Amino acid sequence: MAIALIFIGLPNYRALSRAAPQQTLINDGDYMTDEKTQQPIGVASDLNAELDTMIPDFLKDTDLGEWTKISELNKLFLIDGILPSSFVCRCERNNNPLREQIIGGKKHYKILDFIARAIADCVKITAPQKKEITLSIDELKKERDFLLQQVSTIKHELALSEISKKLTSKTLVSESDIVQACNPLPMVAGIYFLVDNGNVVYVGQSVNIFSRVSQHYNDKKQFTSFAYIVCEKNILDKMESLYIHLLKPKLNGLLNNGIVCAPLSLDFLLSGI
Repeated sequence: MAIALIFIGLPNYRALSRAAPQQTLINDGDYMTDEKTQQPIGVASDLNAELDTMIPDFLKDTDLGEWTKISELNKLFLIDGILPSSFVCRCERNNNPLREQIIGGKKHYKILDFIARAIADCVKITAPQKKEITLSIDELKKERDFLLQQVSTIKHELALSEISKKLTSKTLVSESDIVQACNPLPMVAGIYFLVDNGNVVYVGQSVNIFSRVSQHYNDKKQFTSFAYIVCEKNILDKMESLYIHLLKPKLNGLLNNGIVCAPLSLDFLLSGI
């Protein structure tokens, strides 16, 4: 019955010393540690031998009572086959969290608490699996060729940049810098104006102005520059018609009655006022 009570209290049990009389002990809150080694001496009563058994050899030289970041603990061991961070989450879901301490804004835990919980839950603490990274001769050759190509490219860029500096007093920008600084063409809806020799020769509308203007250029429509006004999609017809009636651009064409061709007639627009 006494042992059952100790298990219920884990990991908040009070550790008792089983050290030799000449040893000086320090109370660490829940555990008794050796003053010189700062290592836990053991746990109360019948759990002493079990705790010693549960401490793996690969953790023997580790300070089990030190508050440690969970990211560092993940590198040291697995508990019940999962990372300490995952085990902490499991304990919290089961409303039986491990004790923690906030240091530098991050949660820290003690290895000794994990060992105690492993005893209580009858699970094992094992070493983390190490991933072996092996490269074949062909892979190493590919890596070498890639690096040599990179060096050749850099030398080429430096040489041309030096030539440019002598010819123009400006250095060349690398391809990576150009790509990083580029901006995609925005999807802009509105009214656009094609301009030629200082006159607006065409008025149009589009939900993607830059794409539509590019189409006009590819279709050999005569213009030297363009401008646009951003507006909501639901008023595109009205805005385009108003600007066509205002500017009477020649490339928009005329109706049979000689009135400029627009999506909405001027009479229709005026009837909506």
